[in-house]
Order: sequence, then structure tokens, then C-alpha cells
Amino acid sequence: MFSINHTVKMLEVANEAGIRSLAQLRIFLLHAEAANASIVDVTGFDHTDLEYKQHYTQVRAMSQGVDSRGTVRPDLLKFSDVYEIKVDRQVLLTEKGKALFRKIKAIHKK
Repeated sequence: MFSINHTVKMLEVANEAGIRSLAQLRIFLLHAEAANASIVDVTGFDHTDLEYKQHYTQVRAMSQGVDSRGTVRPDLLKFSDVYEIKVDRQVLLTEKGKALFRKIKAIHKK
């Protein structure tokens, strides 16, 4: 059943974890549900497509590190070290990402 209170709580939890937009939340949830799938697997877009590049940018924005403006990224997603094609590495949840996904699922089970 849809609940506005649950949705608001989910958005608050996501924001506290470092997700800064609905686009990021959508991409985070797609990868959390897909469990270790690559961007190509999740989106169906080839790595040369604009949509792939936009998705990749959002995944990087949720990874570990510091962006070009000095903002610390939230460390929710990471790319696997193992890949057949460099541009098609799996996107994995970090421990912080797994915790966030558990919190989101718990909110929606209420």
C-alpha cells in the first residue's frame, strides 16, 4: 500500500546518507535491486550512449572519494575490480549502501 509518510521517510533517510537527487535515488535503487549488475545490464544502453554516460556520472557521484569541487562523495556504490570490458564493470553496494538499502526496505515493509 502506498503511504506518503513512508515515502517522505525514505527520502529523508536517502538524503541523510548522501543521495542528493531523485535521479540518484532511482539509480541507487536500480543497482540495489539488480545486485551486482553493470550499468549496461541495468539500463540496456551501450557505453557510447548519452544515457549510459549520465547514469555513469550518477554512479560516480555516489561512490567513494572527493569530487572536483572538493565535496566528499557518500560512498554508497562502487565499481567492481573484475571486468571483461573496462566500461562494463559491475556496480556494487558498499557497506554503507547495503545499510541504506536495508533501511529503505524496512520503511516500506511497515
